[in-house]
Amino acid sequence: MLKVRKLHSVKSAADEFNLHPKTARNVLIAAGLLDHAASIGHAHQQVVDAVAEEILSRYATLMPLPGVQEYLGINRVLGAVLVRTGLLPPVVPSGRGQGAAPTYAVRDVDALADRLLDGAEVLASPPPGCDQIAKSLKRLNCSWTELLDLILERKIWRGRLQDHPGIEGILVRIDEVAAFVRAGDIPGFQLPEVATLLDTTVAAVGVLVRNGLMPTVTARKPFNRCPMRIVPADVVEAFDLAYVGAVRSASMMGCHSSEIAATLAKVGISPAIGKDRSGAPWLLRKDVERWFDSYTRPSNSRLVDDKSAIGYI
Repeated sequence: MLKVRKLHSVKSAADEFNLHPKTARNVLIAAGLLDHAASIGHAHQQVVDAVAEEILSRYATLMPLPGVQEYLGINRVLGAVLVRTGLLPPVVPSGRGQGAAPTYAVRDVDALADRLLDGAEVLASPPPGCDQIAKSLKRLNCSWTELLDLILERKIWRGRLQDHPGIEGILVRIDEVAAFVRAGDIPGFQLPEVATLLDTTVAAVGVLVRNGLMPTVTARKPFNRCPMRIVPADVVEAFDLAYVGAVRSASMMGCHSSEIAATLAKVGISPAIGKDRSGAPWLLRKDVERWFDSYTRPSNSRLVDDKSAIGYI
């Protein structure tokens, strides 16, 4: 005597899960479990197995995405994120010939909610330094994907508000999440910082950058991770070791920076990088230091007594 059904026809499977046979057939075709050409026959003759039964049982308790959002207590943005990241796959994808609009099984939704809320400490109000996940995103400048990954991988502490049963009632510690999502230290300097280090102007540094004499890279600010252009620290250091600018040369030679070109011409030193290519004259540091060592200073000279005026960053 048969006690456990092992095979279904499309008709019997549809009857068991309270679906129309045509709906059940379209769902199975969309899931790749029934050949479209072979499905033209009578519903009683189309045999399906336990995998198809599993698909139809999920389809029998479906809800659209707006229903999922209301069910979980989440907004449209988080609902879209759950779908886009694959955390909440539709039972049947949307599109022409797929048999249904994008809909989601209740038990899949419940399973996701259980994963997110499992082990969360129930609290009456947020403790100091904690906030709900939606508000935390704005304070941390991170994405839903990053925060959900941390929660699902159990990398951070989680709480939940007892009067807010939905997913958005999950609490996280701001500082704890920040340690995971904030960028590291900036490996270089922004253009105003380079100008300060080299005793020159931002405009002059900009000319160096545009002419390829000081390459830049794109980095992200540690807190808000906005992109910014920086000059790598090793590039700035190498440039400073090779060249010395007008301000430092003028300090060394005891003249004003506006007089540096004439002063240098008198001692036979020409700029290694002209003003047309760099916005300001740059001399080879080794030439300036060599001249400094050989120069005999008159008693009334304003020239400094050591090379420290040349300076290094």
